[in-house]
Amino acid sequence: MITIRDVMSVPHKKAMRFEKLRKVKISGVSIDTRTIRPRNIFFAIRGKRLDGHSFIESAIQRGASCVVVDERWYQEKDRSQYLIPLLVVENTIDALGQIANIHRRKFRIPVIVIAGSNGKTTTKDMIATVLSTRYSVLKTEGNLNNQIGVPMTLLRLSPKQQIAIIEHGTNHPGELESLVKISEPTHALITTIGREHLEFFTTLDGVAAEEGTVFRYSRFGFVYADDPLIVARARGLKHTLRYGFKGSRSHVRGKIIDVDMHGCARLQLRAKQFSQPLEMNLGVPGYHNAVNALAAAAVGIQFGIGKKNITHAVESFTASSKRMEIMKIRHVTILNDTYNANPDSVVAALSTFESISISGKKIVVLGDMLELGEKSEHEHAKIGLEVANRGYEYLFTFGPHARFIFETSKLGFAQHFDDKTALIKNLCATISPGDAVLIKGSRGMKMEEVIEGVTNYLIKQ
Repeated sequence: MITIRDVMSVPHKKAMRFEKLRKVKISGVSIDTRTIRPRNIFFAIRGKRLDGHSFIESAIQRGASCVVVDERWYQEKDRSQYLIPLLVVENTIDALGQIANIHRRKFRIPVIVIAGSNGKTTTKDMIATVLSTRYSVLKTEGNLNNQIGVPMTLLRLSPKQQIAIIEHGTNHPGELESLVKISEPTHALITTIGREHLEFFTTLDGVAAEEGTVFRYSRFGFVYADDPLIVARARGLKHTLRYGFKGSRSHVRGKIIDVDMHGCARLQLRAKQFSQPLEMNLGVPGYHNAVNALAAAAVGIQFGIGKKNITHAVESFTASSKRMEIMKIRHVTILNDTYNANPDSVVAALSTFESISISGKKIVVLGDMLELGEKSEHEHAKIGLEVANRGYEYLFTFGPHARFIFETSKLGFAQHFDDKTALIKNLCATISPGDAVLIKGSRGMKMEEVIEGVTNYLIKQ
């Protein structure tokens, strides 16, 4: 529970109506007046589209007991109309993180941070599914993994929870360091180190330096032993558990025995804790999801989860919406991977799509991969070669950057579009029963609209 003493511990410029503030009772924290509850403390956050300071009156009307504002607003506004206490800080996002850290320090439980270029949300959800067979688990909802999402997740910690699994994301150098200082993890896991946000990180080494931050601030690391960049970043850790498919140095070793017609692996797992290998059938497709499952099993083993519970949890796990989601509509298979895209995740999606068995043709639909900076043309061109080298014949691309995928692929049945409506129309005209369609692109491309258009078309047939 957040107390007024916690609030006053946050570095502030001024506490307006201090005597009232000392008597305030707080029942929680809010940054959104649509969900605020009576006696919540309201943090007025300046966002890209909306400024929380514009909703202070609404927060008060809905029962906020205290409002945290920034110094800029305090200097510009007439505060006399506000009868509830105001706490003035330099930056309300920073203040939110500080109070979240104060709250986090009240709990002496394992806090596992999940970072990495790809697969964070799926891995986090898999781990939570495994650990929930024995423990009460707090986890990040969806992908709320930024400077606001991480503090708001930590502020949900309560005495009933035994383990917290917090996803951490980054777009710019230094962001992870500020997040781990808030969450103070006991354990950390990096899913992958890949070509993400190269506009800001410039090189793969830049990505590795950023993602490796979570190991520097943790006591224990779950280390994907097949990735040399992750292994290198884990060298400073005293306590590690290694997992992987290659070599024999991993504590938890995986082997793919078989792959079904949907691209889902049958996974064998060996660990010293088990006298016999563990086998499980995954319900999500792709090699990358086999890696995610191995990571979840490794975390489960470290926290004493038994074979039966690990097997049941992993086998029952289903993909989140828009993340390698297999959709079956009127004898057409759609692989919905529209949540986001970078070069490595696109290659993984193409590989997964390749493993799916169908009677008809396979159609690849790709939108722009954003935030690649000066490497954008080169990385998109490489994807075009990847599509061609894997033997795909049908390719639809959308967006100014994706044009380089189209041009490099040189496929006979390739088309490029700058208009999404035209893309959907031509794609629908190409699809036949028995076909499979992979649709992927960066979040900003809203490729789920293509899914919606194709789905509506197929349902009407």
